[in-house]
Amino acid sequence: MNNKEIKKLISNAFYRLELATDNITWTHYADELYQIEKQYEKNHRKYTECNYIFSVNDCAKYWSIKHIVDGLNDVEDLNIKSYLHLKKSIFYACSMVANYRERIEKEFKGFDFNKFNEINITEWKKEVA
Repeated sequence: MNNKEIKKLISNAFYRLELATDNITWTHYADELYQIEKQYEKNHRKYTECNYIFSVNDCAKYWSIKHIVDGLNDVEDLNIKSYLHLKKSIFYACSMVANYRERIEKEFKGFDFNKFNEINITEWKKEVA
């Protein structure tokens, strides 16, 4: 996939998450998850000298969806002890799945998870001399 296709896939996945989890309560769960990840990404970039291909927003949406996908696949074995060692966004995403699994699965019906799992969001541009 080229970068344009990757961004489109990430945006589509995040849109599906918004559809699945908005208008349930007064809380916009997808946006809250995104805001947590966006802050993590901004903090991460403060300490790196990399020239990333993908924007902070693209990466925040990617990691939000990645944690939801992991929650759907029960990848994380979360317990109270793991809270100190994992990102808050992982717990938030897994809680979203625990509370709204059926809604999320319904919105993601037909989504290409295999393509999503091929994304390498950590790529950065090579410096040209």
